[in-house]
Amino acid sequence: QDLFKPIVDNLNLDAYMIMADFQSYKNAHMEAAKLFADKNEWTVKTIRNIAKMGMFSSDRAIAEYASKIWDIEPMEVSDDYEWRKLVKAH
Repeated sequence: QDLFKPIVDNLNLDAYMIMADFQSYKNAHMEAAKLFADKNEWTVKTIRNIAKMGMFSSDRAIAEYASKIWDIEPMEVSDDYEWRKLVKAH
C-alpha cells in the first residue's frame, strides 16, 4: 500500500511540468505507433520530413566558426583520401 506513496505524494511537485502534457505525449506516441504500422505512409512522411529539414545547427556553427573566427575555407577532399577508403570498406 505504502510502496508508491512517495511517488504519488510528489506528483504535485512536478517542477519541470513533466506530467502537465503527458496526455498529449501519450497521444502523439500512439499516433506515431499507428503511422509506423503503415509502412508506405511512414516512408512518405519520413522522406518529406528529411527533405524539409534545414541545415543542422552544428553545420551552421562550424561554417560560421571557420569563416569568422578561424578564417579558413572548406577544403576539397578527393575520393582517394585515406578516410574515404576506410568508410567505403565498411
